[in-house]
Amino acid sequence: MAGIMRQDLYRELFEVEDHHWWHKQKRLMVHSLIERNCRQPGRVLDLGAGSGKLLDELKQKGWQVAGVDADEKAVRLARRRGLKLVKLNQNQIRLPFTDNNFDLVVSLDTLEHVKTDAAAIGEMKRVVKPEGLILITVPANPWLFSYWDKMLGHFRRYSKTSLARLIKTAGLRPVFVSFFFTYLLLPVSLIRWFRNRLKLTAVSDFQLTPVNFLVAPLMAFLGFLERQVVKFTPLPFGLSLICLIKKK
Repeated sequence: MAGIMRQDLYRELFEVEDHHWWHKQKRLMVHSLIERNCRQPGRVLDLGAGSGKLLDELKQKGWQVAGVDADEKAVRLARRRGLKLVKLNQNQIRLPFTDNNFDLVVSLDTLEHVKTDAAAIGEMKRVVKPEGLILITVPANPWLFSYWDKMLGHFRRYSKTSLARLIKTAGLRPVFVSFFFTYLLLPVSLIRWFRNRLKLTAVSDFQLTPVNFLVAPLMAFLGFLERQVVKFTPLPFGLSLICLIKKK
């Protein structure tokens, strides 16, 4: 069963993810990890592809792309990028692909939407090739679960320990696990605390983000610094977790 994001947020996601600094910095972190660990483009599956921006970027880099999503609106929006996503049923866990099919499976901020997240990890393991890679991002810190998670249809946020346990249960072992968005943890925690106290919980966080053209250069600089650090060592805290798994 999938947790459903509030419907009006899909169009907002499509409209902002090309240029909003939060989406751009997340994708840059993902691309950085892919480029350091994949010698050449191959076949990639995006599980929970949303409106398809990441797949569109990977396609431009030479990847053969496939994607799935459980929401019809997301699938329609992805078509506007020229992508044909497979629509899953809300209760569908098994992916419509054969075993050992993909060189890379990515799942960005999707597992938290799936009630049976262990089954979802098992399906990623099934469809990725031996020696292939699985790349996952999830929201971090269960103590930060708030109105925003409910608005997005999240069942949970993850600790580093709970994510590692989930992966181990599937018979997999992480190659690399790190927090990221370290520079956002404190301000976001404070903003969500104040919004909750003031009962300003019906409006998307992206609509209340400070003016993008003023904030984006600073976020780009901090994101660049963070990516350089992650090349050498995992980060000990942050707003999100990123995990790279290699199937043996």
